[in-house]
Amino acid sequence: MRTQHSLIKELATVIFRMPSKPYLAYIRSPQWAKTRIAHLERIDHICEICRWRRAMQVHHWTYARLGFELPQDLCGVCVTCHHKLHCSIFEPAANDNFQFSLPLEESG
Repeated sequence: MRTQHSLIKELATVIFRMPSKPYLAYIRSPQWAKTRIAHLERIDHICEICRWRRAMQVHHWTYARLGFELPQDLCGVCVTCHHKLHCSIFEPAANDNFQFSLPLEESG
């Protein structure tokens, strides 16, 4: 079972390893604005990491379909979880494919 910390670690690794120029150009596009708003509405603006704060940002679990994202490629995050992502330094993922997904439910 993955913990909140492991989810943050995986997402930070993806952000750290991603090429910046193509990503930044896309993030500034009207296409991304529509995709971002649609994802935030789909998750009812609830952070997918902490699951209780308001999601304000949308991050990618994978960049394999940049510009053609599927819902499972994206992660809506609150300001606090976003800050934690960018203030942490993590080792690369063991599988090295940089494709992650959120668990639908935690089993216990």
